[in-house]
Amino acid sequence: MRWPIVHTLWKKEMLEMLRDRRTILIMVLLPLVLYPVIGIITSQAQSAHVQKLQASRLRVGLVGAALPAPLMQKLLRNNELEHIPPYASWKERLAQKQLHAILDTTSPSIPSTQSASTQQAAPPKSPSASLPSMRLTAPPPYTIRVIYLSTWDASRTASQRLQDILREFHHEALQKRLQDYRIAPAFVQVFTIQTQDTASAQARGRDLLGTMLPLLLIIMTIVGALYPAVDLTAGEKERGTLETLLTAPITSLEIVTGKYITIFCISLTTGLLNMFSLWLTFSQGLRMLTSNRKLAIDMTLNLQHYLALIGFLALIAALSSAVMLSMASFARSFKEGQNYTTPAYMLCFMPAFLATLPGAKPSLTSAMIPFVNVAYAIKGTIKGDLSLDYALLTVFSMLVVTVAFLRLSAMIFQNEQVLFREGDISWRGLFSQNSAHPQPLPSISDTFFLLSLQFTLFFYVGLSLQQRNIAFGTAITLWGIFLLPAVLWARTRHLDLKATFRLQPLPLQQLPPILLIVLGGLPLVLILTYYTSMWLFPDWLEFARKMNESFSLKSFGISTPVFFLILALSPGICEEAVFRGFALSSFRKRLSPQISIALSAFLFAAFHLSLYRLLPTFLLGLVFGWLCWRTGSLYASVIAHTLHNALSLAIGLFFAKTALARSLDQQPALWWLPLGLILFVTGIVWLHRIAPPPQSAKTLLSDPHT
Repeated sequence: MRWPIVHTLWKKEMLEMLRDRRTILIMVLLPLVLYPVIGIITSQAQSAHVQKLQASRLRVGLVGAALPAPLMQKLLRNNELEHIPPYASWKERLAQKQLHAILDTTSPSIPSTQSASTQQAAPPKSPSASLPSMRLTAPPPYTIRVIYLSTWDASRTASQRLQDILREFHHEALQKRLQDYRIAPAFVQVFTIQTQDTASAQARGRDLLGTMLPLLLIIMTIVGALYPAVDLTAGEKERGTLETLLTAPITSLEIVTGKYITIFCISLTTGLLNMFSLWLTFSQGLRMLTSNRKLAIDMTLNLQHYLALIGFLALIAALSSAVMLSMASFARSFKEGQNYTTPAYMLCFMPAFLATLPGAKPSLTSAMIPFVNVAYAIKGTIKGDLSLDYALLTVFSMLVVTVAFLRLSAMIFQNEQVLFREGDISWRGLFSQNSAHPQPLPSISDTFFLLSLQFTLFFYVGLSLQQRNIAFGTAITLWGIFLLPAVLWARTRHLDLKATFRLQPLPLQQLPPILLIVLGGLPLVLILTYYTSMWLFPDWLEFARKMNESFSLKSFGISTPVFFLILALSPGICEEAVFRGFALSSFRKRLSPQISIALSAFLFAAFHLSLYRLLPTFLLGLVFGWLCWRTGSLYASVIAHTLHNALSLAIGLFFAKTALARSLDQQPALWWLPLGLILFVTGIVWLHRIAPPPQSAKTLLSDPHT
């Protein structure tokens, strides 16, 4: 690659981008002006609103017994009191915001013409009376309820004001009662509570920065890469300048490198300006806040912090620029480029949100997840507890993923049929029921649209139905949310159902090796899952126990045959039709068998919505995918999936007290490993010999009925 040409191309692209006012607005004006303006306006508006509420007279309704006169005087200072009969609909008046709060008193009745001190028995007349032998009597305590509307800020203010007045009156009445009985206040005070924060002002400031800064920096750095990537790819296609650039004596790799460096520079600059603006806004806001309050927070950072933050920002900019460049390269117009990069933007910053959750801690697993690792790394850098191992793993994983997306971008620019495609793969084409060129197999876009629809229905409908009735909800989820939309979508897109769902006959001679694979794979998956999960998740045994209780015959409350139909046969049919039928067929059009099987297995595992179950379901997905691919029939994976679920349920249901169930349920015995491995390998070799070689993608596309 000729770096002088790359430098010239980068200089050209940077000049064109900087001439665009929108780039300057997003990169410079937005972070430097928007944050302080929002902070000032928000703080001043909130302060003015709070002061207005505190100075205003609020309407308080009195329900029940009368209150003591001193208390009434305190309440009348800045409140408008209204006596409400018990039978009146005061709840409706509070809901309609005619009253700000309600004071409700219960028995006994409290005369309002006497002071609190006269409500008690007469104090002893002689100072020499023996207090320990005297029996003190006083009126029983009464209850005052403060009723308010938490969704109304004025009602919340009234509630807080009334509670302060009641506490003040309670303290004064208690002091008067102790004085009448000649009891020192220390006599009834068992202990006092004092709090002491051992964290330094600098530690508190860095904790605040470490909580808020990582996610904001990741979001704004990705946004800084989004617009330049769309403009330098889809924008140039729309303007017709990309064809001119490709006809120049410049290689595709040099073009990709020049554009990538341009996007990277703009994204990194946006991230740095956002970091500076956020730090300045927080520091200035805290300086104004602590000027009148005893609140010690120091947000100063040293040079090492700044250098590390710049390095992590560079990693974010590098990966986000590569992702946005590859996604935007598929688009033919600026608008279509935004449609492609917006989901990519959501997928990039959503994992980083995990690092901001309460109790979230970094681990070796999180160090391998892009953007999550950088969020933890920035947080650890600011707080000073980042380990060198975690930082090195973060840098390595981010660079690997960045190189992968850059390789994808280079492949796109080298393929003019993809770069300047004639076919339409936009979202509009997904909803078209009439196709001029019907395809026998679904496309990858069809699969991801179908899975997105199914996930939405599963999350908002299926889970709710399962919470109400787990048996009915599970059945509806499998048949109505997974299988039915897949069949309807295939019919809507005029796909060949037999080829899409791989409905090829399965010879009977292939059933014995499939059975051996299932019998051997069950202990292998359980042993591998147990030891890896115990290493990654210390509470995995508790999770496994709760799962067994949730998916038990007692929890479902149905007969045994129906129990097996719902949890063994239904997943085997419905899930396999979606992931090993529809999804695997679409992936095989463009991808290799290994990648197709792994991708369908990952999606299969992800749909179980549990990190604890991600590994075992992924491993099972690999086995089911290989069976479907090797035999060319969905029936192989359906049988294997059904047998695996039925065997697991049978062990837990019929052999619950045996050594077999105990070894498979809690800590699998290691002697199961060689036996399972022998059965599994025997089944794989046997099926590999008797099953015909799998058809290639070209053969499937040319003749899907073979």
